Amino acid sequence: MQKLKKIAAFSLTFLPMAALAVAPAFSGDSAEVKKITENITDIVNWAGPLLITVATIYFVWGVLQYITSGADEGKRAEARQTMIYGVIGLFVIVSVWGLISLIKGFTGLGDGGDAKVKSGYFPQ
Repeated sequence: MQKLKKIAAFSLTFLPMAALAVAPAFSGDSAEVKKITENITDIVNWAGPLLITVATIYFVWGVLQYITSGADEGKRAEARQTMIYGVIGLFVIVSVWGLISLIKGFTGLGDGGDAKVKSGYFPQ
């Protein structure tokens, strides 16, 4: 359990930095903005289902622990916490996925959209 928390904290801390390290220098070009958002979308579309699967397995693991705990209140409480963490994880993953879709829709960067960015706004 502690190991999973450490892995999650590490992932949430350092994965965004890795994504930014891959991004090219930004010159304000609309095609560049679209390429960056497509790369982020590809990462989210690949990682989203994987993270949902992991959170679902974690939740099911908690259910199995709860069922097999019998009358031991300590094990039942631990299993209940595992199920709660699984549900919270699923909620956060789906919420972030939806938020990204909303932002893409509002900014016009979604399917077929093109960003309207003036090159004078960003240093070259």
